[in-house]
Amino acid sequence: MLQKNTISQKWRVFAFDPTTGLPVTGDAANITAKINKDWAGVTALSSTNPTETESGFYEFDLTQAETNANWLDIYPESSTSGVQVIGVPGGMGTVPLNFQTLAISSNRMAANLSAVGGVTAVVTNMVTMFNDDWTTSYDTVNHRVNTTVVSVGNNAIAAASIASAAITAAKFGSSAITSTVLAANAIGASQIASSAITSAKFASNAITSTVIAADAIGASQLAADAATEIATTVEAAILNEGDATALLAAIAAKVEQFLINDGDASATLAAIATAVTAAIGTGSALTALATQSSVNTVAGYLDTEVAAILAAVDTEVAAIKAKIDNLPSDPADASDIATAFGTVNTTLATIAGYVDTEVAAIKAKTDLIPASPASVGDIPTVSQIWTTALTEAYRTTGQTGTAAQLLYELLANLTEFAISGTTLQTKKIDHSTNGPAYTLNDATNPTGKTRAS
Repeated sequence: MLQKNTISQKWRVFAFDPTTGLPVTGDAANITAKINKDWAGVTALSSTNPTETESGFYEFDLTQAETNANWLDIYPESSTSGVQVIGVPGGMGTVPLNFQTLAISSNRMAANLSAVGGVTAVVTNMVTMFNDDWTTSYDTVNHRVNTTVVSVGNNAIAAASIASAAITAAKFGSSAITSTVLAANAIGASQIASSAITSAKFASNAITSTVIAADAIGASQLAADAATEIATTVEAAILNEGDATALLAAIAAKVEQFLINDGDASATLAAIATAVTAAIGTGSALTALATQSSVNTVAGYLDTEVAAILAAVDTEVAAIKAKIDNLPSDPADASDIATAFGTVNTTLATIAGYVDTEVAAIKAKTDLIPASPASVGDIPTVSQIWTTALTEAYRTTGQTGTAAQLLYELLANLTEFAISGTTLQTKKIDHSTNGPAYTLNDATNPTGKTRAS
């Protein structure tokens, strides 16, 4: 209960995990709240975050203006995933200032009723009891119900009354349901509906040897005819296995394993022989004459097959011998071949030494050959040299030149040039482009010249 328009009051909220119902601590920095005064709309509290008290409870400080209403609702929340926050309570009415004092003014005379019947103490105790009862009731309902169900009406709790996934392993503490909390015969066949327990109701590997105590299911836990029903079901499953191929194969494998692992298997063979003899001697369809005739037939067949096999072996052996007879007498054995190979290896090593020496000498010579011309076809013939026009070019002043550069420079000096003062300017073969220029030692009677450009 809050006093209207009064400063220094607090509002308690509770943070918890909605999955487990357990309180959440240490989340004050992530919890905020809004307040609605007289249903006029929500606004954020001035106190950004609450102060943690204990066991999931937090308290927001309220300003005087935030309590100035007849009815208040609080809307707390947490930014932490998986944390639910509620007001304790979620909404409440306010009382006027000094409501507990009950001061009444009449003709400017105040009659303080605090002493009349201990009103102040009574109201204070009511407020305290309200807050304490609310906290206690909330804790009790939210965390646990410590009570004993004396009786529950028939079909009072049905599947339709239980929400999907309302009962899961996470809702039960470790060892919450054990044999000590279930009365003898508490769950019997009459308490389980038809098809209530099927494989679809259990998660993969939900029931293993680790969750069933030793001797948990013994003769005392099975009805008198339970073993017979199990055996009948197993037998039916085996017989109805299609053509029983897998079953017969398993039986044959076991018989084969028994015969092989039984030492000389004399007892087993003797038993088989006895059984066959007895069947032949007593079987109405088998007589000594018929048996002898069958044996003769088998013997004749065996003789034919053996003769054919021997003939085939003789043929193959003869062919092999013919190949062997063609082998030379020398080398007589592997040692002669090994000796011959030793001589060959020595000769090959000597040749390899010669090859290495000669190749190195040849390479030394070929390394001196220029890269161009790359082949004989790249070398011009004498006729090509004298009949192929040379590209016009001139050497750089003061530098050596190629044959073509020197020839073109001589041609320019002998054929086409002009003298101006001490400058002699040659022309290229096009008669207009300047070629090399020279400086004369005298403008009138020159006796020498030097390359200028």
